[in-house]
Amino acid sequence: MTAFLMRAEGQPNVAIAHRFRTHAMAWCGLLAVALVLMTTATTTLLAQTPALPLPGANRLVGVVTDTLGNPLPEVSVVITKPRRQTRTRADGSFRFDSVPAGTYELSAHSIGLIAGVFRADVGPAGASVVLPMIRIGTVLQARVTVAERIGLSGVIGDTAYQALPEVTVTVMGTGEHAKTDSSGAFFMPLKPGEYMLRLDRDGFTRQLVSVSVPNEAGRRIAAWMSPQSGRSNVMEAVRVFDLNQRLMRVSPASSKYFTREGVEKQGVADLLALARRNATSPITDDCKVSINGSDVTIPLGALTTDELEFVEMYLPTYIGTVRGGTSIEGNPTKFTLPAAYKQPSAQRACGNLTLIAWLRN
Repeated sequence: MTAFLMRAEGQPNVAIAHRFRTHAMAWCGLLAVALVLMTTATTTLLAQTPALPLPGANRLVGVVTDTLGNPLPEVSVVITKPRRQTRTRADGSFRFDSVPAGTYELSAHSIGLIAGVFRADVGPAGASVVLPMIRIGTVLQARVTVAERIGLSGVIGDTAYQALPEVTVTVMGTGEHAKTDSSGAFFMPLKPGEYMLRLDRDGFTRQLVSVSVPNEAGRRIAAWMSPQSGRSNVMEAVRVFDLNQRLMRVSPASSKYFTREGVEKQGVADLLALARRNATSPITDDCKVSINGSDVTIPLGALTTDELEFVEMYLPTYIGTVRGGTSIEGNPTKFTLPAAYKQPSAQRACGNLTLIAWLRN
């Protein structure tokens, strides 16, 4: 518990006071400041936008940036079919050589960032593209360690390393839950298995943590919750609710689940390899995976194993099955698969296998 006695150092406050003799001078001053800020911001954004690499014969080049134009290094860039993969350099650029003329699907992904699927038309002179990525909300990563006591124990704090009491720890799909005490600690006598935990407390962002409880030992987690900024995301709540319903109602014969630890034990490099190892039908290079239970899908090969927190894998007997209806916050909804998997084309691409990946924070 000594970790929670640490306090984050505050940043010094900087106050700048301007006094004007008249209201007219005040308005003139504010206008001048605004013009300077606008000019500076424009210049900064232009300076941050990296130059596109030059294409060449049968060469597909590009640059990966965030939404402000900052180049992003060490991002995985994938051509869906035929499958090829590379990583961006320090300046955010990437390059594929020996690419025949044609239209290709590209995707980019990295921890804390996500992008959609882009199309690139490669002609005789090659092609160059820009792949913008959106930063997704991140929190401090939870740590899972071995515990001598059988079951699941842990301690929850905030990002200032202060213990958080009254955090509800729910084992999704089971209905089991516990609350942290005044020291932020909790214990649950869980049986061996693969679990997804949901951490909830008023005023803090909900957090999902996967944990594998083995036969021979228990597990202990340490997690830090971030203060919530703005209103809660209703659609995110619905997706988490649907996850809980799937875990609770889907037959084990029709599903497989992989925690972060379980994925690492598979010894595979990416989600495509994980799917091929565990699927009962052929998996193609252009097979897509739903991200965090949403309708956003990207190719399996775009996700490396170190980016995964939890993976849902549903076999053909569950495709398209609706197990009933219920409501959340008074709004009727069905607990079923993401809408992306209601399309026959998405099902055929994965040999009727459905995959949903929950990304690591």
